[in-house]
Amino acid sequence: MQRHLAIAVLLLAGIFSAPAVAQDDPAASLEDFIHYTLIAKPDLASAFGQALIESGVTDADLARLVDEGSIATDRFDHAIQRAYRVPELEDIAADLARRVEQGRLDLAREPGRIDEAIAMLGGEQRARLLAKRRLEAAGEYAVPALLRVITEGRDEKLRVASRDMLVTI
Repeated sequence: MQRHLAIAVLLLAGIFSAPAVAQDDPAASLEDFIHYTLIAKPDLASAFGQALIESGVTDADLARLVDEGSIATDRFDHAIQRAYRVPELEDIAADLARRVEQGRLDLAREPGRIDEAIAMLGGEQRARLLAKRRLEAAGEYAVPALLRVITEGRDEKLRVASRDMLVTI
């Protein structure tokens, strides 16, 4: 919070025309991108988003920041959706969303992520589409968990979706 206040004071004073961007801390840059996107400050959001992209953070690490870090996935998704509607942020938002999803696919073989993807098979259309992509990426690593849902599961919709997914794999 102090960092945001310091940037605001410097910008208001006219000392800096661009924010002091922390390129060495991807988590802070992502948090700042989200914050400035949500409060409709596209110039600042763009600077932090670009710093994040150029930071060298891997797609998998970016996915972990969103899914397992202090950043709520819903908040990230909301910021990305809002950024898509702002011409200055559209390309950055598309790149970040693509990299987070690619990171999720890269991490797809982790047992916890497989269970999460299987649970998503019972959700809305977008969730099912993402789940299918993640489970396909996990391949044979997802088979034991899918079989468990088919044989032990109580949710008929999830059992059918798991059976279909098993056939696809």
